[in-house]
Amino acid sequence: MPKEFAQIDRVFDIVVAFLLTYSFQILGAVIILVVGLKLTGFGAKLLQDLLTRNRVDITLARFLANVVRLGLIVVLAVIVAG
Repeated sequence: MPKEFAQIDRVFDIVVAFLLTYSFQILGAVIILVVGLKLTGFGAKLLQDLLTRNRVDITLARFLANVVRLGLIVVLAVIVAG
């Protein structure tokens, strides 16, 4: 039984050390992800409205806005992964 407690204690120490070392980086990545997702949604909506105002077919406008949003999300994922 004391072996198990010692092993659990070592794992706990490793997890705490990891969180202390990388907590600000993880928090920054989460903040960038949330803000980035909001901005991609805003940008896609802005593009769709712009295309609709210029008399582009609504289906094409939605498609292009979604493609741009997906591309921005991929770029955002690469940034956050870094």
